[in-house]
Amino acid sequence: MRLSHGVGEIICSTISVRHRLTAALLLLGVFPGIAFLLGCKKPSSPKAAVATLQPVPQVAQTNVSNSDEQSCRTFVQAFYDWYVANDDKDRFTASLRPRRSAFEPKLWNMLVADDEAQSHADEIVGLDFDPILASQDPSSKFRVESVSSNEGHCETVVRGVEQGTKRERVTPELRIVHGNWIFVDFHYQFETQGKLSESNLVQILKDLKEQRVRDPQEKPK
Repeated sequence: MRLSHGVGEIICSTISVRHRLTAALLLLGVFPGIAFLLGCKKPSSPKAAVATLQPVPQVAQTNVSNSDEQSCRTFVQAFYDWYVANDDKDRFTASLRPRRSAFEPKLWNMLVADDEAQSHADEIVGLDFDPILASQDPSSKFRVESVSSNEGHCETVVRGVEQGTKRERVTPELRIVHGNWIFVDFHYQFETQGKLSESNLVQILKDLKEQRVRDPQEKPK
């Protein structure tokens, strides 16, 4: 005995939800060839069911953080490679001018003012070391050793290396402006009489400016 497809649809529409499973089982027992009646309600695919049960992956912020750290590392290393190869020992800011956009305007203006003051004085009234390399006699290579970033800010530890020996240590501080990393400060560790002290370029430039105001030193005209 065969049951037409139309009859199956009528049964599906008239049997109550509470008895639908019972009816289906009875029909299967009597008419093994009409299993299509159980298809009145199309089951969800197993793949779709699994997808709805999977938790939302918590990796977006981690990926962003990793991306920031990597881009910061790449930027700083590329800058140091360029600077070491193009350092002008006579005028500090002259060597930096092609990359002035890599510096926060406030920091750049402080560097230029310090450089200008030194060019008009017989004695040392400005920086007496290279603030990018944290040295008076820098190593031939500088490598980014570690990076930490947080919400658009980045600090990198850069080490000078000479014949496999680590020497200088400087920590540039950067932030993202209009999608680009820029230097906002450089942090240092100095050893004085066997003790380590910390300082930063912005504070050093401020102190030197105040000192020049108190004790102006200009070349005689």
